[in-house]
Amino acid sequence: MKIYLFIVTLVASTVISDTNVQDVLKKGNDQFTAKLFNEISKDQAGKSFVLSAYSVLSPLAQLALASVGRSHDEILTAIGMPNDNVTKEVFSDANNKIRLINGVELKQANKVYVRDGNNLNKEFAAVSRTVFNSEVQNINFENSKEAADEINTWVEENTNKRIKELVDPSTLSADTAAVLVNAIYFKGNWQTPFKEYGTHDSDFFVTKDQNIKIPMMHQTDSFKFGDSDELDAKLLEMPYEGGETSFVVVLPKQNDGIESLIEKLKDPAAFPKARSTMHTVDVQISLPKFKIETTTDLKEVLRKVNIKQLFKAGQAHLDNLLEGASNLYVSDAIQKAFMEVDEMGTEAAAANAFGVSYLSAVDERYYETFDADHPTTVLALHATTVMSELNVQEILKNGNDQFTAKFLCEVSNIQANKSFVLSAFSVLSPLAQLALASVGRSHDEILTAIDMPNDNVIKEVFSDVNARIHSVKSVELKQANKVYVRNGYSLNQEFAAISRTVFSSEIQNINFMNAEVAADEINKWVEANTNKRIKNLVDPSTLIKDTAAVLVNAIFFKGNWQIQFKEYMTRDRDFFVTINQKVTIPMMHQSDRFKYGDSNGLDAKLLEMSYEGGETSFVIVLPKQYDGIESLSEKLKDPAAFSKARSNMYKENVHVSLPKFKIETTTDLKEVLQRMNIEHLFVEGQAQLNNLIEDENNLYVSDAIQKAFIEVDEKGTEAAAANKFGTKEVFSHENARIRSVKGVELKQANKVYIGNGYSLNLEFVAVSQAVFSSDVQNINFMNSQGAANEINKWGNWQIPFQKHSTRDRAFFVTSDQTVTIPMMHQSDIFKYGVCDVLHAKVICS
Repeated sequence: MKIYLFIVTLVASTVISDTNVQDVLKKGNDQFTAKLFNEISKDQAGKSFVLSAYSVLSPLAQLALASVGRSHDEILTAIGMPNDNVTKEVFSDANNKIRLINGVELKQANKVYVRDGNNLNKEFAAVSRTVFNSEVQNINFENSKEAADEINTWVEENTNKRIKELVDPSTLSADTAAVLVNAIYFKGNWQTPFKEYGTHDSDFFVTKDQNIKIPMMHQTDSFKFGDSDELDAKLLEMPYEGGETSFVVVLPKQNDGIESLIEKLKDPAAFPKARSTMHTVDVQISLPKFKIETTTDLKEVLRKVNIKQLFKAGQAHLDNLLEGASNLYVSDAIQKAFMEVDEMGTEAAAANAFGVSYLSAVDERYYETFDADHPTTVLALHATTVMSELNVQEILKNGNDQFTAKFLCEVSNIQANKSFVLSAFSVLSPLAQLALASVGRSHDEILTAIDMPNDNVIKEVFSDVNARIHSVKSVELKQANKVYVRNGYSLNQEFAAISRTVFSSEIQNINFMNAEVAADEINKWVEANTNKRIKNLVDPSTLIKDTAAVLVNAIFFKGNWQIQFKEYMTRDRDFFVTINQKVTIPMMHQSDRFKYGDSNGLDAKLLEMSYEGGETSFVIVLPKQYDGIESLSEKLKDPAAFSKARSNMYKENVHVSLPKFKIETTTDLKEVLQRMNIEHLFVEGQAQLNNLIEDENNLYVSDAIQKAFIEVDEKGTEAAAANKFGTKEVFSHENARIRSVKGVELKQANKVYIGNGYSLNLEFVAVSQAVFSSDVQNINFMNSQGAANEINKWGNWQIPFQKHSTRDRAFFVTSDQTVTIPMMHQSDIFKYGVCDVLHAKVICS
């Protein structure tokens, strides 16, 4: 006799159909059986064993629906399910069909035991009941003996007492959160039974050279039979009563062919292909009468079929299993399987227990390491607040991603080899305001840079985000906007309304002529709105007579870590500024569960640390190489790179080493924004800020400054940023240019004379002085000759004309028309020129 290899497909003809749902299960079962069989055959080399691959599918499918992230994806891949919806449909259909099988006793039972005081996630509990017909029961795992007895009694009852002591009390403890139990039992009588008198002992070849005596059953009848050259084996299918289920035996043609057969059966398609060639013939059968019981450590086997994360503390992501608990993992997984084949038929049972535990002590947990001991990039403070799948917020997310990528790229070029802090998002708000204040190319350049399609979208997007910023809880997050307008000027009414409603912006008139006082007032407002972290944003020297308005934006954030660092763990450590240069800085340390990612695309590790409340978070991107910061900055030019890397982050156990630091940076936004193709905004005469100030079109942005601050310590993060955009009037600027012209003598003078007893409007006086450099003087117009002499005296020629030389002369109004007027005459040295372009003579007097 030769070795027989038994593959039990208890419900093959029942669950295998041409419909889509059943075809998915067939393929998934074939693939999973092949992989599971391959791994167990290695572990059980040289031994007889029995397994039920299908009975492992059901609890794994349940765990797939209870998990997220990598665990979820690994399970679905292993069991051949494309997604959760298909999993539900497939197993609901299969479980219904199992209950409908006729002619044999086939039942499957599922139960979830949950620790006293805990509840299954409502959605998971509902799916467990409707899809897997699973019972749910609370139990006291702390009394491990009683709990194990209760579970084992249930298993015995559902396997006709064939599977006993599935759960060892030593595997249950106070940390056990849940136990998923699956039991399957099959008992079927042969459609063509063996005759008991035909059974007698025969040789059974354990190996080519070793045989033993075992009882062998014999009969001759018509059965499905196949001869497979690919497997180098014979196949026999023996149906059970009812014809809906069958028993398939694969017999190697060679006495020592079992190892070769196992190798070939790694291919999931090999067995179905061989089975498809079987046909009914008369067969003389000799089949062992046997009984086998096998206990299999599924944890080890499933790891080998690439279900790994499920068993790692801190990485299993069983977030949908229990209400209010996410730190769960599968601590052990056991299958006990039993099979008895005799003259009457087959009795088989299998039971699986998956124990789910909480994380407890750190002793056996696997930890990722995130050691930020070299330059990193910090990219997000309130990502979860402003990023959503709604259209308006998606537009902002895309705009913010693109603008941040470009902004970071340009600032990192300017600040090469330096630590810096910036707030790209806080620049978006004043730029959006300026977009609404501008027309033409300036307007279009800004929209392109901040990735907004039009003005209406800007209004909707920034109105929404400002409302959301104000609604963030558990952290201190505020944004403030203010427009300071020169005394005597008024904002365009429509722009003022938008500034108030969309950007929640304050508006105030201010006297820029007194630069010290004006700068002091603006700086005090900035300090008040950044918790005194941003000081001296506005330099008085930047406020001059030409200044028409200053747009100020301030953003402040303060949040405590959801999981704080312990101060006593902070100690000085080396920080690698470059691969060859290091400095000693205070480094904070802790080990806990955080969102973590390892990005090959960025060649970097990512860590996301949540603040209290969970709405906001701090994301750090750490190059894997000590000198990788430049390469990382280059990769982050692609706006999708960070988002893609962040989408692959999962909660893991992480050892975190993070610098305790404080940085303040002043950035010349004018230079940065010009590099980002916002150019016309800063060019006088081309900015076209026509919608900013009433009746003033000759405005441009003269300077743009951001001051940003961040402090990270054991308790959390404090960050602030303030931006100042100063606008000037071209007309006023031209007066300054007139006064500074060299090479020619060019003067312009303005003066307002007002009658004694009258006063000019103070705002008009300020504007006259600031814009037109105009003097103001009271004068007695009652004495007309004296007033005329006074005014004329102010405007005397440097070389006066002599009155006696004045005489009437003809003045040509046109070439044909003259009038007589008094004409003054003198001869002296003056600047004189002939202009061919004008076809004229020019004299400067």
